[in-house]
Amino acid sequence: MAKANKKLKIGEFNEGSVELGPDELSEESSKVRITMFLDGPTLKKFKEFASLTNGKYQTLLNECLDKHGDRFLDQKLKEIKKSIQSFERKKA
Repeated sequence: MAKANKKLKIGEFNEGSVELGPDELSEESSKVRITMFLDGPTLKKFKEFASLTNGKYQTLLNECLDKHGDRFLDQKLKEIKKSIQSFERKKA
């Protein structure tokens, strides 16, 4: 049995449970399981690319979101603000 103050690596088991330290529990260093729906053609593209590179399509999705997500969301936010301003002008 591991000592109470000894931190185990992710995936190491101590009597059937996984012990994680505070660093592994932070949002910045951990992955979170989600359930989502994707359009069929989108999923097919990611799976086909993953098979060509011997990778996982989930990893590709995550990399794509990491690389392009902020720019996409910034653009969407600008569009929303523009729509709100247009609505407010029409309302006034």
